[in-house]
Amino acid sequence: MADPQCQHTLSNGTLWCKPCWRRHFVNNFNDWTTGHDNIDEFIRTTQLEANKVTDYLHFIPSGELTIETTYKNAEVGIVQIACWIGGPQDVWDDNTYAYKRRGDLKVAVQYISEDPDEFLQEVGKALDHLLLADMK
Repeated sequence: MADPQCQHTLSNGTLWCKPCWRRHFVNNFNDWTTGHDNIDEFIRTTQLEANKVTDYLHFIPSGELTIETTYKNAEVGIVQIACWIGGPQDVWDDNTYAYKRRGDLKVAVQYISEDPDEFLQEVGKALDHLLLADMK
């Protein structure tokens, strides 16, 4: 199978093309910011190293979220369950030959503490845990 935008051959039946998505991410780096350089860099690194659509983090502007549930006593501070209006842009549309948004998606929202480095440490621990779970 080949990605209709670039004709790279893909072997896993998906339209995920690492070179195309990498170019897409780089082209959009200046379109968003968390307000914390270290966190922006962390998110961008996950995007550049992603090998499939579920391998990267995405900054979601607060205007695209509808909060459904709040957990104030979570170990890492305030965590909310929200609806991401529109969801990620990761579904190929054969009619328009472009990626479109998937549709509304439930997401977990972690608020950045006063110390961005503390937040990054917590996210790093969570990612390490996920990587270990994938290896089993």
